[in-house]
Amino acid sequence: MLGNLLIQTNRYEEGFAIYRSIGAWGKLQFERRTIADWNDLGPIDELCLNQIGNERVFSCAPWSLTQMPGATEALLRQAAYDFAVKELPGLRAPFVCNPTQPLDAGARLKIGYLSSDFFSHATMHLMAGGMDPPDPTAFAFSIFSYTAKRGDAFTARLGATRLPIIDISQVSDQSAAREIAARKIDLLVDLKGYTESARLGIPALRPAPIIVNWLGYP
Repeated sequence: MLGNLLIQTNRYEEGFAIYRSIGAWGKLQFERRTIADWNDLGPIDELCLNQIGNERVFSCAPWSLTQMPGATEALLRQAAYDFAVKELPGLRAPFVCNPTQPLDAGARLKIGYLSSDFFSHATMHLMAGGMDPPDPTAFAFSIFSYTAKRGDAFTARLGATRLPIIDISQVSDQSAAREIAARKIDLLVDLKGYTESARLGIPALRPAPIIVNWLGYP
């Protein structure tokens, strides 16, 4: 979108004018808050919130609404639903896994973590201590990473856990989902949610019977 390119090059007023002209009120309020421009935010917020639930207009990115006064829990949930339906065609595809696959009696619960933030990132700072299973006889963790190649103290710490780390950075969402399903993951934990660089198309394909969002998205 031209408006986004203008914002990225600090041509804010031109970008704002484009957002206004096409009714992208969610983008407009978010970018104005980003640069601490509070002028006319009240009417802009109202226009944005009134778009939620209207499938014929721009969907408001859920992340952009988290800092908006008046964005109730119900509106945030509706905005997330609207965004997912419009932006994630995988939701209309058949499940990649068997959603009713039974747990193997006596087997360890297989938990997969999905993210691009397995490095010195806020997510890893928060969850680093949770990488070691509290009971290795009961839980088996796997890491499904689309992190760009890098090395730091956190990648070293993760490597030292000897947990399986499956690099899905170079494959499609469909291939990544099939890989997760092939490993018979019981519970997939998406650590990204509606944040930057998230590959929401992977969990949208339902590669595990239970999928939860945790930590990365408020």
